[in-house]
Amino acid sequence: MREIGFEEDRTASACIECQGTFKQQHDTDKNLKTLQVFPRVELPNVDGGGAAGAEAEARQDLSDLGSPGYLATMCTFATFQKMVSNKTQAWAQRRRLLSELKDMATKFKEIEDKMIQVQPLTPEEQELYDATSVEDIMEKVTWLERHMKSMVDAGQLTMGEKQQLLDQVEQRIGALGDELDAARAAEKPKRVERLEAQLETLSARQAKIGEIVPVRHPLKHEDEIMKLRMEWVPLHQLESTSGRLLTMDEMRKLGAKPHLEEQISSLEEQSRNWFEDDAEFQARCSALTAAATRKLEKAQKASAKKKSGASEWQTVSSMGSSSSRGKSKKR
Repeated sequence: MREIGFEEDRTASACIECQGTFKQQHDTDKNLKTLQVFPRVELPNVDGGGAAGAEAEARQDLSDLGSPGYLATMCTFATFQKMVSNKTQAWAQRRRLLSELKDMATKFKEIEDKMIQVQPLTPEEQELYDATSVEDIMEKVTWLERHMKSMVDAGQLTMGEKQQLLDQVEQRIGALGDELDAARAAEKPKRVERLEAQLETLSARQAKIGEIVPVRHPLKHEDEIMKLRMEWVPLHQLESTSGRLLTMDEMRKLGAKPHLEEQISSLEEQSRNWFEDDAEFQARCSALTAAATRKLEKAQKASAKKKSGASEWQTVSSMGSSSSRGKSKKR
């Protein structure tokens, strides 16, 4: 399965997000092993008018069924923990998941309000109500909040995430400073004391975040992509060559470039995380391309230096041999 581009995912389910994956299951009671394959599919465009449009709108109101946020809401707590580990890496991605969960908790309360008012539920709302509860969703929210806090405490932040948190803390410090000035002017000592304590806590947090050394989250298939990029970079450089005609051999080599790009694109897409926006994803892919370029240039310089050293040795050796022959003739 891996050879034809499929990826093993033990948390995969029958949803659009899990296309291109497979998982193996073992029924110990029946001693039966099964392989579930989730093929890649193309969904047809559906006209948004009439009853179909109303149904689509209802689905959108509930959040896209089959979306990462919906799956994270519907799954068990144990599966949710595995999803967070396998489908997200960065603090920012988990923050977006946290926001989705809170939105789903709000929607669930709205469903409960409809039931109290004896209003009919849509099939999607009924499915959500039957599968989970506000308590289950909030359990995931609480766990994820603690998990994200531990990431910050451990310094597991990218450069962008670090700056984002610093900006937030700085804004909060500024707002507290204004409140503190107002409390002092109004001569409210208890409020002043409380605000000073909060300001001290925020300042300590700002200092701690400032000391964090940013991390870089590797792509899931980074090693494979790097090997392909090492083949792609010289072809890209060759294609960018101007001022001379390419040889037949060079043209033949360039013929492999589209296939390499297709393989790279497929592996990159398989490496994309849930809730990873385009800018973050492209930055990680570009960083890997730049790393491959630097690695290749370093290898080329080392090879050139080695050839230059060998050439100098041959020259010195040749001069030494000529000198020896001259001495022999004099004898």
